[in-house]
Amino acid sequence: MECSVFHHVVIVLMFLWALSYLNRSHALFYFLALIYLYLVHERYVMRLRRKLQFEERKQANQRRVLSDSESVRWMNYAVEKIWPICMEQIASQKILRPIIPWFLDKYR
Repeated sequence: MECSVFHHVVIVLMFLWALSYLNRSHALFYFLALIYLYLVHERYVMRLRRKLQFEERKQANQRRVLSDSESVRWMNYAVEKIWPICMEQIASQKILRPIIPWFLDKYR
């Protein structure tokens, strides 16, 4: 379970209150509590920064993948130009000839 910074602040305040209730409060405890909260905050900021960098990298990679489709335009252009000349006959002989029924042989 992830604890937010607010939870840590509440825990530290309860700890300091308990110490003062027992007449054991000292400036050192307040200083240590301040250092602890600073370290918790730094860890929280670091995690948030890593999470945002990961999301940004993920979106950038997704945009790059979607933009790579432009590099296939030359292949589409070549197929458009070559298909009517020779590829249609080759494809029809390789694909259609085996599946044409015997009574349609005269229409080949």
